[in-house]
Amino acid sequence: RDGIPARTDKPNMDPNAAPTPTVSDPYAEMVQALRQSLQPAQPPAVSTPSMIASTPIARPQYYSGEPEGCSGFLLQCSLFIEANSQSLPNDIAKTAFVMSLLTGRALQWAEALWNRKSAVLASLDTFFTHFREVFGVALTPLSVHDELLKLKQTNNNIHDYTLRFRALAANSGWNDVALLAAYRRGLQLAIRRQMAIYEDTMSLESFIKKAILRFPISTVQSTPPPRR
Repeated sequence: RDGIPARTDKPNMDPNAAPTPTVSDPYAEMVQALRQSLQPAQPPAVSTPSMIASTPIARPQYYSGEPEGCSGFLLQCSLFIEANSQSLPNDIAKTAFVMSLLTGRALQWAEALWNRKSAVLASLDTFFTHFREVFGVALTPLSVHDELLKLKQTNNNIHDYTLRFRALAANSGWNDVALLAAYRRGLQLAIRRQMAIYEDTMSLESFIKKAILRFPISTVQSTPPPRR
């Protein structure tokens, strides 16, 4: 009817008019925020790990068990592992890498841990701690000599005795003949008697391997003879 004003809530069809503000969609905003979070962000402030990862790190030198080189060797291993974390994804891989750099007495010590699947290998921190205990203390020749002479197999697990023996032997400077005699002397009496069939001309490593194969967990007991 004439005189009645037009409704103001009808959509404005004028193409030149300003667009009507739309109500924001919370779901769309969440999607957009998610997309932005997945996009590469600005690089953070440079930290020590990122510096290590972006810096070429030389492969550590081989290590044979010298006490004076223990700390430096472990430091170089830590730096290399940090820079190559993608290729060394877990602690067992990291400890295996460190062991691949060992030679001589240090390798013999690590081989014993690996063969018995020692729990020490499951944690890099535990492995490093044990490594320092074995190779990081510069024992005097006299103290090593005394320890080797006193060392005895006190339980039925020959592995424990052998590991301790290897740790001392690595710092002793003794030749294989002397070490073989010391290893024999420290075995349980019953085991020592049964191993007497092997000559002293056998190498130390061959003798140790035969002893472990024959008595992995010793069931030999030094029982008294039966009463008559």
